[in-house]
Amino acid sequence: MKNRKIQILFLTVLFVILIIVLVYLALRYPEIIKLELFIGLIAIFTTLYFSLNKSWLDHDKIFIDLFHQMNTKFDELNEDLNSIREFGKPMNDRNPDAVIQDYLNLCSEEYLWYMKGRIDESVWVAWKAGMNYYLESDIIKSYFISQKPYDVSYYGFINAILKEKKSNKKYKNKA
Repeated sequence: MKNRKIQILFLTVLFVILIIVLVYLALRYPEIIKLELFIGLIAIFTTLYFSLNKSWLDHDKIFIDLFHQMNTKFDELNEDLNSIREFGKPMNDRNPDAVIQDYLNLCSEEYLWYMKGRIDESVWVAWKAGMNYYLESDIIKSYFISQKPYDVSYYGFINAILKEKKSNKKYKNKA
């Protein structure tokens, strides 16, 4: 979000500078910059300014919607995932594989939106830390590994997370 504020501030400053330069040039060289050209350039700069701002606002709205959807789905799975991690079975009568499959689908969806640039890096890092927490469970990790042959159905998520987990383990062993 801080980055967005900097982008908007930069764009606003750039917009103001361009308008000032354009006004200066129009007053200094009225024979070159005619009224029609002046108005046209102002319109172009204004359109670009508002279009970029609108695009960023739309991106943020999509992010907020995705963030809410993903967290709602996770909230529905959280107790069962913790129970599977601690006791090997969900708190209710659900099959552990069904809970883990729902979680795998959620993680894959989060990964897809992250790869499409719709999920901010800081949020992805936090979600990935949670995924790694659950992958410490042999039951959950084994299920993820069993789905590796179908990784294309999970947008490449399984190979990406397991590869990263493996490289992190090697790094920890060297430390």
